[in-house]
Amino acid sequence: MSTPIDGAIIRIQRPEEYSTRDKMRVKWYRARRMCRFEISSDSEECKIMNDDKHSYKDRKYNVIPYDSDWPEQFEEYASKIKNIFGDVQIEHIGSTAVPGMSGKPCIDVLVIVKDLKTAERHIRDMEQAEFEYSGPFVTEDSRLFRLIKDNVLYANIHFFPIGHPHNNEMISLRNYLRSHPEETKAYSNIKNELYSKYSNDYASYRKFKDEYMNDLMKRIMAA
Repeated sequence: MSTPIDGAIIRIQRPEEYSTRDKMRVKWYRARRMCRFEISSDSEECKIMNDDKHSYKDRKYNVIPYDSDWPEQFEEYASKIKNIFGDVQIEHIGSTAVPGMSGKPCIDVLVIVKDLKTAERHIRDMEQAEFEYSGPFVTEDSRLFRLIKDNVLYANIHFFPIGHPHNNEMISLRNYLRSHPEETKAYSNIKNELYSKYSNDYASYRKFKDEYMNDLMKRIMAA
């Protein structure tokens, strides 16, 4: 289709003529228009929402007491990542990184790289190590890989470039909770209570949990 603008003819591409890359860009920008990013100790996740409903509406989840095997699981994933990327900073983040913290049994790993091209160069290597590439799932300037087996999510591997503000936020949150057991206990109680009330409604669980977490993050970053 062609459209005249000030005497010039500009051809407008039909959706069915989009390349695969164009289709991915359209999908991404549509998602970004509906996306609200919030900090979570469970995971840095992008919440794509309608005006009044979370996309988490029918999601299944569980919250369990702290598992002493979680650090060992992190080390297993970190070892695989080091074998691929070499000398990069790898941090255990999220609830599974805090002794005594209840949470979803999914290991969150932060990998800090020089730039995102470093992550993209090793997509095939990561997938051979069973980490599925999910692209810029969190923010446009990050990359995510996930370990999923039998439709169960076991790990989120978050790649952020050096100097990204979320790096400090995620590590500061983890360190604060590790050194403040009373906050860990309080936050665990909140999650357990919410799970008991909203075990079949992840959207509501996430909404109220994130409200608590956002207040906590404000206190931490202001300290």
